[in-house]
Amino acid sequence: KDRQTQDVLISSMIYNFIYNEIDKKDHPNAFYFNGKIELAGNIASVFNQKREDGGGVLRSPEHTIFGIPYAQFVKLDFDVRKYFKINGNHTLVLRQFVGLGIPYGNSSSMPFVRSYFNGGANDIRAWVAFGGLGPGASQVDEKVRTYLMGNVKLTTNLEYRVPINDMYEGAIFTDIGNVWNTDNSGFDDQFKFNKFIKEMGIGSGFGLRVNVAYITLRLDLAYKIYDPNKPDGEKWRFNQFQPLKPTFNIAFGYPF
Repeated sequence: KDRQTQDVLISSMIYNFIYNEIDKKDHPNAFYFNGKIELAGNIASVFNQKREDGGGVLRSPEHTIFGIPYAQFVKLDFDVRKYFKINGNHTLVLRQFVGLGIPYGNSSSMPFVRSYFNGGANDIRAWVAFGGLGPGASQVDEKVRTYLMGNVKLTTNLEYRVPINDMYEGAIFTDIGNVWNTDNSGFDDQFKFNKFIKEMGIGSGFGLRVNVAYITLRLDLAYKIYDPNKPDGEKWRFNQFQPLKPTFNIAFGYPF
């Protein structure tokens, strides 16, 4: 909770590169790439003051400017999407997101607004935002895990879109992913290459898109298929499947 309510100064430089073939007639199987790098805290460190009270949230002792601690980190985000036209007007979309934040210097962890979390209408839709998926395979109580985030994120999305008529479009989808930390914070949330695949949450569902003028209203119903934060033997959720109790998402525009 301290990370979510702390005062922190973020002074950063961001470089963002986007390559976009979406909606271009000569690229029916469009490709999209969005890469971003953010470097924070180097300029702020020139003007810092040191505080030795041992009460720092980012790091103790921490450096401050006008009594407010400043964050230092490097953050890399990559969003890659590929669109395939099938049978003329059907669309298969594949999306891969990779995110990594590396705190250093005055920060032992990423500030809240730059950390990664799971869930929501544009992410892993079977979980609401801050809805208990992750970090990693942590078995900490879900009410506690809603306050935990990570500095590593992997998300894979697959969606098949089928036009019904000019106004309505149906979709089926599967979302896979989780967040972790580069170091073990005591919650069994460290990213490890030999086990991260078993710690990916899986959700699937179907949705309806309603096109009115230039606005697309999106309604998605999603179900948890694999929950890595459940005990062994309960991670696959088929025995707990409740068709009348999906996670309901409402949003404007396509998720990706």
